[in-house]
Amino acid sequence: MPRQRIFACLAGVLTAIGVAAEPGYRLGIEKWRQEVEKRLQTDDGWLTVTGLFWLKEGSNRVGASPANEIRLPAGSAPERLGTFELRDGKTIFQTQPGAKVTVNGRPVAKVELGEGEDGSPVVIAAGDLSMFVIRRGSRTGIRLKDKNSKFRREFTGLRWSHKGQVCCSRFAENNYSPQCSG
Repeated sequence: MPRQRIFACLAGVLTAIGVAAEPGYRLGIEKWRQEVEKRLQTDDGWLTVTGLFWLKEGSNRVGASPANEIRLPAGSAPERLGTFELRDGKTIFQTQPGAKVTVNGRPVAKVELGEGEDGSPVVIAAGDLSMFVIRRGSRTGIRLKDKNSKFRREFTGLRWSHKGQVCCSRFAENNYSPQCSG
């Protein structure tokens, strides 16, 4: 049973027995909703996710130029930021000379991407952009996040409904999210 149905059924049962009418319960729900929206808007939140690029074996150029396999938003990076090299399951990022790329705040010219010592991904950063490797089955990709993404800048909050549905009101206005219809 999908989570939305479970939450909808639980909300209905709680309402039926009068628990939902308690001020403490409502305050708790409101606090949780505010925390969800706050997490979405953080520098590393879901509203910063702007791309997923599947790598091909070999060289994968990245930058703002349309000639790159991985194209970054115009004005967010140099024409060529560098190259992701995928060989035998390993991903190496080579910074283009003159470009500024960091890992944990330190400039890097070349770095192997994957998991760090603590199990979290090694993240490269260039200005407001950050990128890291993700693996899905036999595929290797680059997840792109942008602290200055349009979704984050224009986020006006979630629209919560009594049916257990939630969506971003801005996206609902433009019919971006199927759970927002109706």
